[in-house]
Parts: sequence; C-alpha cells; structure tokens
Amino acid sequence: EFGVSKITIRKAVEQLAIEGYVEKYSAIGTKVLENRAISKLSKGQGFSEYLLSTGYTLRKGNVTISKVDVSNHPILSTNFFERECYCIERIYTLNEQPYIHFTHYIPDRFSLSLDPETFKDSLYELLYKKGVYFNRFQDEFGVETPNEKIANLLNIELKPLFQRTRFSYDINQQVIEYSIG
Repeated sequence: EFGVSKITIRKAVEQLAIEGYVEKYSAIGTKVLENRAISKLSKGQGFSEYLLSTGYTLRKGNVTISKVDVSNHPILSTNFFERECYCIERIYTLNEQPYIHFTHYIPDRFSLSLDPETFKDSLYELLYKKGVYFNRFQDEFGVETPNEKIANLLNIELKPLFQRTRFSYDINQQVIEYSIG
C-alpha cells in the first residue's frame, strides 16, 4: 500500500525499539511507549541499575544550585533566551567514593527552588512534574581534562576523563536542559 518492503518496516520498528520509542511483543504486535523522559531514559538508566543489582551503592549528593548569567557562556547564550539560568551541580558517589560530577543548566522560566534538597532525586522527574516534556536528547561524548574544582570534588588528579554533554529538547525543539558530566 505504501510502497515499502516488509524488511524495511521490520528494520524501522527494530530501530524504534532500540531507541525506546516502542516495545515489540512476539506474535502480539508493537506498543508505542509514552513520550516522557522516563520512557526515553529507561535504557539510559540500565548502567545505574546494573551497578545497583551487583551490590554497588550509587548515590547523588553534594548538590549546589545557583543562578548564572547566560551571556558569559557561549553555549547558554545561543540556546537559552533568558538572561539567567539555573546551574545545578551534583556529585554521584559509587560505594561512597566520588564517581561522576554533573552540571545541569536549566532555563530560568521553569522557576525552580534554590533548595539543594529538591535535587537529590531525579532532575528529569522533577521537571516533568513542573510540566516540562522532553522530546529528544542529543548526547555527545568525548575526552576532556576537568578543571581543578571538579578534579578536587572527585578526588582525582588532573588528567583526561570521559565526558558526556547533553542537550535536551522539548516538542518545539527548544533546549530545556544543557548538561556536562
């Protein structure tokens, strides 16, 4: 009817399943998943779940939140339309040792609390409860030497580390989060 082969359709559905948009059921069909951060991140949380299931302790701690001027930051000034944004920094610990440092930048229009305790749980779930709907994520990976502040927080020497940079977009393709981990 649409001039597309069954093989092409199967491959497309398989790719959608890999990306977390659908679930395939043998002999039943395919289910479209909700378009929420929780659904899309479910595969991304696999590593954390794996660590927890094998006896590791993974925690979020040392949260700081502040407002920063976006004009001093080239990426923020081109992606956020407010004068200020929230800067949320968190340290994840693995077996009580510093493991990952995240810096999240969130547009000022979302009116977040400045109480660090608010951010001990899932940032994406907190934003979802405020009516923020994630449409897609764009992750970039590389290797960078952390600045001295981050190296001290992680109790490591200044040497190249794995880095993930994420842009999170809403349905209108506006950046609603920029983060570096």
